[in-house]
Amino acid sequence: MPGDGKLVESGAFRVDRSRALDKLMRFQLPEARMYPLPWVQAAVASAATKIHVVPQPAGFEFSFDGTPWSRRDLHDPYRHLFDEDPDGSKTRHREFAIGILTALRVPPQHITATFVDDGKEWVLHVKDVTTEHVQEGELKERAAPAMRLFVAAHTSFAKEREFLERYAKHCPVPIEFGRARLVCAPSAPAVMEV
Repeated sequence: MPGDGKLVESGAFRVDRSRALDKLMRFQLPEARMYPLPWVQAAVASAATKIHVVPQPAGFEFSFDGTPWSRRDLHDPYRHLFDEDPDGSKTRHREFAIGILTALRVPPQHITATFVDDGKEWVLHVKDVTTEHVQEGELKERAAPAMRLFVAAHTSFAKEREFLERYAKHCPVPIEFGRARLVCAPSAPAVMEV
């Protein structure tokens, strides 16, 4: 019977952010070394034209061009995971955050995300799921990529390459792994024949 109910109490509740992020970190992707895959999606959502992956003895570098990032975007890199997004405009921010959370499972010594905002270089430093901060960097390149991520870990990064080859093979953006073209973007037909 509608209208017979009586409101007893209303209110709000809080979610423990660190616990929520820990759950997202552990269950978002099945393998920790899949962390480059959300970054590929962030690059595509940023209208990137190229993605460069450079495995190094000190870590894994992942960079792409496209829509610039702002300090405001990254001062709290996880906030977009909890925001509503009916039009999909936060996709790149969410995928960026999911990649960081997944990479934290490796576990790395640290993760950095370097970007240029208003002519200045900024670096997001991530130590763990509760410790991150943005600080001004030293702009070394005039034509710096929109985003350069670095995961400080000592491994061969063979699994990262394997996951990129397996799951990003239809990526519309070319991906270079080291000096090799890993994924070739599909080319549009030059002329349509009828």
